[in-house]
Amino acid sequence: MYFSEYEIQKINDVVSGRLADVIEKFHALNKKSPMLFVCDCPKCNATLKFAVNARKDVFKCFHCNEVAGKGAISYLMIVEGYSYADALEFLKKELM
Repeated sequence: MYFSEYEIQKINDVVSGRLADVIEKFHALNKKSPMLFVCDCPKCNATLKFAVNARKDVFKCFHCNEVAGKGAISYLMIVEGYSYADALEFLKKELM
């Protein structure tokens, strides 16, 4: 797959601030506050230790500390094991 710089920028613009929407395609999130969500960690399975701050567009497991990052592309690559191109393709198909 090939994405032009314009396409990459357009995908980034669309997914900015939609990290929780992307994660919910894989894991059920529990709302702790309007912009904070938690679920079991997808890597270590620690109960309700995986936190998503939708306002800051970041995620982190507070148990294993191996899963952390910023943005939907980072989440797809770190947690779900997507390549960069596959993450872009997924986001293009799911959110655009």
